[in-house]
Amino acid sequence: MNSVFDKDKIIQFFLLQNELVKALFKAYPMAKDIEWLLDFPKNGYVHINEDIWNFSKHGKGIMFFMEGSHIDKVVDVHNNISCPELADTWRLLQYFSLDDENQLEVLLNNMVISGELEKISDKLYRLKEIPA
Repeated sequence: MNSVFDKDKIIQFFLLQNELVKALFKAYPMAKDIEWLLDFPKNGYVHINEDIWNFSKHGKGIMFFMEGSHIDKVVDVHNNISCPELADTWRLLQYFSLDDENQLEVLLNNMVISGELEKISDKLYRLKEIPA
């Protein structure tokens, strides 16, 4: 298994994505159109702990990105913005800069078997327990 990602890193991604979307809704409480995001700003930023994440609206999604760190990070919530507990393989492949989707899916399916993730559809997953 590639040391760049493992079960703990996958769980951290789900938690990070959840925090980013919640921070977006908190920073822009007047934005209510969660289907088309028409009243969301095209660009902006949110704070997560000590980090500043920029975001850019695209289509029905929001791409969060952190630049200037030793590694650029991207969390592309390209759909399901109202369900920040969901993530698909595309988001994970982007975040971890992976090319091997099969290797990722093996890890995700093992996490489903172990009860850490719930498989929602072919490539869509949910973390079983998100801390409050």
